[in-house]
Amino acid sequence: MFVACLDGSIEAWDSKSGQKVRQWTGHGGEILDFTFDSDHKFIITASSDQTSKVFAIENLS
Repeated sequence: MFVACLDGSIEAWDSKSGQKVRQWTGHGGEILDFTFDSDHKFIITASSDQTSKVFAIENLS
């Protein structure tokens, strides 16, 4: 499960264990929206700091 945070980060959580498995940072404002590319290899974000970022999703298991 992926969560957009008010601190400008995106977190990946393991829904079975309830543990955070990864965090991506870099925005100066809250994440307003995010989506995935068609191959689910990248997260694309939009922030209140008026920037977009692309984060690579590596093996999370």
